[in-house]
Amino acid sequence: MDPRTGPAEARRGLVRLLQLAHGGEAGAAIAYDSHARTARTPEEHEEILAIRGQELDHRARVGAILSHLGELP
Repeated sequence: MDPRTGPAEARRGLVRLLQLAHGGEAGAAIAYDSHARTARTPEEHEEILAIRGQELDHRARVGAILSHLGELP
């Protein structure tokens, strides 16, 4: 932490980064969903959907952290 940054500013920065990550995970999940539709094999399709699931899981975790901090995504 920058010694010139107080706890309130650091918290605001953390919350903003988490909010951006939350939105980014949603975008990534949409992209993987679209990508899965172009898969050449059923195996590739399932692998891409598994990655999409990981993105959605991460989004839920980030959302839970925001909620714990009393913030909205």
